[in-house]
Amino acid sequence: MVEKAIVGVIAGLGLVIMGMIAWVIWTMFAPYNLFDAPAIWPVSQNIVHPGEDVISDLKFCKSTDLPAEIGRMTIGKDLNGNEYLFIHPTVSGSFPAGCFYKHVSVATIPPNTRPGKYKVSIAIRYQYSAFRVVQHHFMTQEFDVVP
Repeated sequence: MVEKAIVGVIAGLGLVIMGMIAWVIWTMFAPYNLFDAPAIWPVSQNIVHPGEDVISDLKFCKSTDLPAEIGRMTIGKDLNGNEYLFIHPTVSGSFPAGCFYKHVSVATIPPNTRPGKYKVSIAIRYQYSAFRVVQHHFMTQEFDVVP
């Protein structure tokens, strides 16, 4: 009688452990789309002055309430063909789950930016679990920076 109880407990623990292993594997490798937006974000204005914000009218859907870390870089060339890369500070942000149409300030163009054609690269990072980080990459349309 006691032997059957011990066997039952061991079998139950085995199932629990197998379930935990399956969950860890799932959270490590399952594909997630936590933030759905177009790969190329439209900009509201094609001409931006140094010190101004790049604005995008963005339609996006978010499938989680998790907060995000948002990294941005302004990439481009001035009129002489010199390439520039401005790394903006990483910010934290959160929207509730759902679909939205927002007027979003993507990045502020640094005051010392030389005239030329630029775009902003955006990386949105979610810490989904202790085992999984999900990152989405986007780019804005090209815009002109003029003095």
